[in-house]
Amino acid sequence: RLTSPCFVYRYYTTRRKDLGVATLFLDQSSVVLHLTGLNFSIPLLTFVPLCGVTAWLASGVLSLSAMASEWFHKHDDPDADGWHWVYRVATVFHAWFCIWCLTFFVFFVRFIVSSHVSTWYWAREPREEALLDISLSWAIGRCLSYHAGSIALLGMYSLAYAPVRLVLRFKNAVLRRKPNPESHAMMYRGGAVCQIALHGTSLRRGAAWQMHLKMRNEEVVRQCLGAASSALLAGLITVASISGVITTCLTHVMPDADGVNVGLVPAGVSAAMSAAIYVTFFTSYIEAIETILQCFCEDMERNDGTPLRQYYMPESLKKLIFEEVKGQVMPSETDADDKFEDEMRESRKQRREQKRERKRVRESQAGSQAGTQSAA
Repeated sequence: RLTSPCFVYRYYTTRRKDLGVATLFLDQSSVVLHLTGLNFSIPLLTFVPLCGVTAWLASGVLSLSAMASEWFHKHDDPDADGWHWVYRVATVFHAWFCIWCLTFFVFFVRFIVSSHVSTWYWAREPREEALLDISLSWAIGRCLSYHAGSIALLGMYSLAYAPVRLVLRFKNAVLRRKPNPESHAMMYRGGAVCQIALHGTSLRRGAAWQMHLKMRNEEVVRQCLGAASSALLAGLITVASISGVITTCLTHVMPDADGVNVGLVPAGVSAAMSAAIYVTFFTSYIEAIETILQCFCEDMERNDGTPLRQYYMPESLKKLIFEEVKGQVMPSETDADDKFEDEMRESRKQRREQKRERKRVRESQAGSQAGTQSAA
């Protein structure tokens, strides 16, 4: 019970710089989502399914656990022990299946958001015109037609590798080493959705590409994505904790609620529903931040700011990354022009030298031919 409040208190008090970066990234994501129109459509699309699956998870776990407990106390029945374990296994399977359904739906929604945000990012000004060619129905149809299987497998792999990923992260943190670029546990994460939506690639390639891209840009990813993820996680813990505490207090105020454990089940259900509502409204922000960051890293690797290879990033994002995160002066068009002029001057110099060399070769060949003719 003390872990969550301590984490929230430590984050809000000791990591103010990261909180400021996370706030700037959330503001940028809000602008993008407003332009794409997903800040209203995504919550409406996700609220009912997420709450429904969460309620199905809670009711199923409670019902199956009650049946398992009932068979456990039937000492006169010889088959009681076997049915007890059957219901226990069914409880675990039901919980895993519901969590997979939630994960699949979250990844499905993230694919829709990533399709819109990547289209917005890789468009020149005015960017709003590029968004007129895509719609919510187009993104849903694209996912169902081509990438639904990859999204479903990603949800399964991410859940299966979650314990291994925690162990590897702890080991890498203790040994202070970088993760293995070929580790499947570190590959199959939610960030692969962005690569699948951006490049239309397979699950394996998308998972590998997103991991290698983040490893090549470790500093920017750590400061931007880590700060934004920590802020959203702190908000999730805060909302769930407040909801659980309020529900526990209300149940213990009841005249018949004398037991200590009476309010735990309602508090758990209330915290789960609060977490589902929180995820409903912030799923689009999570994927918008992830997509903007990965597109920015690819933009930095492909372009250098010269007139022939201009950055696709908007000015607000350029200022955020270069000044707030990297602590560098934002590259201006003058710098890009100077670099372009230097490259053109060097190219002209090389062409002149090549031209002189060809002229010397022709003159030497003409002289040798004249000498041969005179000797003949």
